[in-house]
Amino acid sequence: HPFVVRSRDQGQTWTEPETFGPPIEGDRQRQSFGVNQFGPTQAGTLLVNGCHMQLEADAVGRYKDLNFRAYTLVLGRRAAGESDFCWSHHPPGKFLGEQFMERGMQLPSGRLVFAIWGCKARGENWRCGVVLSDDDGLSWRYRDVGYEPSLKIRDRPAGVGYPAGFNEQSLFQLPSGRLVSIIRGREKLGRVPHSPADTWYFRACSDDDGETWSTPVETNVAGTGAAGVGYVLPDG
Repeated sequence: HPFVVRSRDQGQTWTEPETFGPPIEGDRQRQSFGVNQFGPTQAGTLLVNGCHMQLEADAVGRYKDLNFRAYTLVLGRRAAGESDFCWSHHPPGKFLGEQFMERGMQLPSGRLVFAIWGCKARGENWRCGVVLSDDDGLSWRYRDVGYEPSLKIRDRPAGVGYPAGFNEQSLFQLPSGRLVSIIRGREKLGRVPHSPADTWYFRACSDDDGETWSTPVETNVAGTGAAGVGYVLPDG
């Protein structure tokens, strides 16, 4: 069951945990679940997004197969003036086969842009993209940001361990209106020669509010993870 804690004094104190949303059905020993909150939007709407994986009972299938973690996408929405969230569950294939939807932002135009990544189909490399909403989170559509189809970027043969490829992103918008995605790569994709556990971050840009993106290019920043949202300081 998901819970929520609240602070009304800038994080100095917090409420006791309270249940949040409907309970998640399934064997509690064989599942994972997590959600993010976002908002309020310009219209006063609160949004929730996350994913739920129900593991197979025989401890074989998805429990041991890390090549394709088929997550159900969970979305919640509460419009201004409403007291309860409306929840929806979307099986693998709604946007990707794996659906690791992360945090996002709202553009001045009102468009919502959220990061998402995962394998589209079993056996493929990871790809990263964005999901866009122009109706305050009522509906969403997917756009690719970064994908390298060659399996040669993997350290291990296909079917062994996790896939490789573009995955987590940090999204932000420049004062010019350009959207920038700083993207995490894995394994041989942008590897740092003298630090083989690390890869250089990549960068892709969009000048049409996330509809299309430039081909990711390697940056000079090394790291192993990426947050969901980046920030632009007042001085640019």
